[in-house]
This record gives sequence, structure tokens and C-alpha cells, in this order.
Amino acid sequence: MEMNDRRLTELDGLRGIAALAVVIFHYLYHYNSIYGHSFEVSEIFRFGYYGVHLFFIVSGFVIYWTISRSNNALDFLWSRFSRLYPPFWVAITLTFLIVFIFSLPGREVNFMTYLSNITMIHEYLGYEHVDGVYWTLTLELAFYFWIFVILSIGQIRNIEKILLFWICMSSVITFHKFNIMIDPRLKKFLILDYIELFTAGICFYKYKTKSYSFITHILLFTTVVALYTSYSTKIATALCGLYFIFWLIINNKAKLLSNGLLVYLGTISYSLYLIHQNIGYVIIRQFYLNDLNPLFGIFTAVVISLIASHLIMNYVERPSLKYLKSFYQNNARVQKLKNKLGFSSAN
Repeated sequence: MEMNDRRLTELDGLRGIAALAVVIFHYLYHYNSIYGHSFEVSEIFRFGYYGVHLFFIVSGFVIYWTISRSNNALDFLWSRFSRLYPPFWVAITLTFLIVFIFSLPGREVNFMTYLSNITMIHEYLGYEHVDGVYWTLTLELAFYFWIFVILSIGQIRNIEKILLFWICMSSVITFHKFNIMIDPRLKKFLILDYIELFTAGICFYKYKTKSYSFITHILLFTTVVALYTSYSTKIATALCGLYFIFWLIINNKAKLLSNGLLVYLGTISYSLYLIHQNIGYVIIRQFYLNDLNPLFGIFTAVVISLIASHLIMNYVERPSLKYLKSFYQNNARVQKLKNKLGFSSAN
């Protein structure tokens, strides 16, 4: 079964909700925990953090969708590079420069750290993030790497069995009573804390495209069990609520997600995620330093982040994606390299 445009629209709407939740979390709850707001911030805004978890589920869905449109592992790898890196390079450069110019105590980094961040594997090399939100990118990159490996060895047909073993292994290693010590970077590279969320997205893709089997049911159930072993009952139940939203989507019962505003936020969600945190903090802090209304500072940070995200999407993300896709498909040297590496046909 082929995916249709409506499904993509609903996914964009879901991304929009996730992006909005994360922005609200950072500008209200997280800023308050770091620097302190002059007004009381409700604990309810803390739950905006779990917008990231929604992104992971969406990512699992989209990655399997990408696989279905890729002829081989190299196609998949190039599509991910084209999508992720160009807007990231622009956002990280802007963030580094603005924090350097205006200062942001506790979140400033040196030029070498900036250069290491450009690779997006900086955390594995021992460098801190230019912007704290980039922790999810190193995690996403690890997921893409393992999908690339699975594609390269021709085992994508067995991905559900692989994921089932992966989740069980992760649950055992991270179970607190076993007290198994593992390096944080290795833990992230193996996606031990979040693999169930990416897996759930893959399951929902299979349900949507009618390509599921009995093991898909077992796999999705296993992700639910993993949630309850990894989080408190309250948080795990809330995350299962995200599963319910996906169930509505795959059964065409989530028309509200096609709302124009949510879809717009979804289309700029990647750029918005990349650009909003530290630059927003700089703006809010400048309002405090100049004795201006902090609520207006938060509003200004939101507006500037939206404008910057819109510009990055229109003048970097989309043009670079189009150019890199054309380059990959039409460049003779690329085609020769694909043939040499054995990627000329589907794996």
C-alpha cells in the first residue's frame, strides 16, 4: 500500500504539536530551572519535554517510510544526510555566533567545540553541545546508522525480530535493579533508553500500510511493556496516549491534525527545533537585563524563532534537499561509486 498526501499532512500536524510542546517547555519550565523567571511557572509545562518522545515515534514511522522509497542502503544514507545536515549547519552557526556576541552564562562553548558539533557526532567524541537540544540529533544519527547497517547486510525483512531482541536487551541492561554500568556514550549509540519509541513508529507504519504480521503485534506490545519498566506509571501511561493518537491517525480518525497552523508548524519543526533554545534564551535574558516585561520577551523569542525557522526552511532546507537529491541522482561520479560499492540495486 502506498502512502498518501493526507497521511503526510497528519504527520506534519503531529510534528507541529511536538515542536510547540518543546518550545513551551524550554521557554517557560526549563528557562525557569536554569536562570529563573520573575513569575511562577506551573509544573504542567514540564510535560512539554515529552514532545521529544513524540518526535522519536514520528521518526521511526518516517524512517521506515524512507526505507520503502530507497533502492538501497546508500540511497537511504544520502536522503538522511540531505535532510539533516544543511539546516543544522546554518542553525548551529547562528546559535554559536549569537551566544558568543550576547553571552549566555553556562551555555557558551569555544570554537573547537563548534567545529566538532558540525559533524553531529560530537557527543561521541567527548564534546559538549553548542545547544543542548542537539542531544537528540546524536541519538537520531545512531538510529540511522543501525538502520543503514541492517539495510547493508540485507536484513531489513527481519527488522521486527531484530527490534524485538534489541528492546529486550535494552530493558535488561537498563533495569535499575541489575545495576549494570555502561558508558553514557555507548548507551546512546545503542539507543538503550529510547529504542522502544522508534520501534513503535515502525510498527505504526506497518499498520498504516497493511504490511504488519503477528510479530508486529508482539513488538508493539513489547514497546508498551518497555515504557512501563523505564518510566513512572504516570509518564508511561501518557506516552501510551501518544500511541493512541497514532492509532487514530492510521485509522483516518485524526482530521484535526490537518489543521493549517499545525501543519505549518510541522513543516518548519526541524528548523524550529534546531534554532529555538539558546537563541530564545538570549532574547529572554536580554529582556530581563533591560528590565522589560519577560512575558513579552518570551513572545518575542517565539516570533523570532518562527521567522528564523521559516527562512531556514525556505532558503536552506528545501533548496539544499532539492539540489543534493539532483546531485546524487545525476552525478556520474556518484553513480560510479555506487556501482563500485555494490549499491547499484536494492539490498
